[in-house]
Amino acid sequence: MVHITTSPYGSPEQDPFLLLESSLRCIEAILRCQVNQPLRRSWIEHPYGEEEIALLEEEMLPVLQRFLQRIDEIDAELEEELEAQIAFEQLRSQLAAEGEGCEALEALLPRRGPSPHPQPYGSEEITLLEEEVIPAIHSYLAWIDELDQRRLAEQELLQRCQL
Repeated sequence: MVHITTSPYGSPEQDPFLLLESSLRCIEAILRCQVNQPLRRSWIEHPYGEEEIALLEEEMLPVLQRFLQRIDEIDAELEEELEAQIAFEQLRSQLAAEGEGCEALEALLPRRGPSPHPQPYGSEEITLLEEEVIPAIHSYLAWIDELDQRRLAEQELLQRCQL
């Protein structure tokens, strides 16, 4: 039984990174299942052949994988920060309960308060995403559009030659 926890930051269905990861896994599965077969596209009649599939596997999938790896790194950093905050708060509470001074401990970390939920991405993480990830996704989508346009042009040329 899968238990989905609720979060003040949205549900898993609203997480664009989970959607991207799911999409990547689906693309990889389709490519594994259709080895040596053309890859159909829904809006053009001509499927992707070996050349386009090779470009997809060699250039685009690694970009998506690096993107997801970077997201994992950012998430790990945020989780580590949250765990340190919780440990700090527990130690501070313990020292306060024992009646010992917490002033030296208070100076170690900035006061942000404990949170039972992971923090959303802050401006630093969003900047990293904007500078590294979004351009890679735009590049990927532009490449797909270019490939589709080239296939459409080839298809039109073939139709003209057949007339």
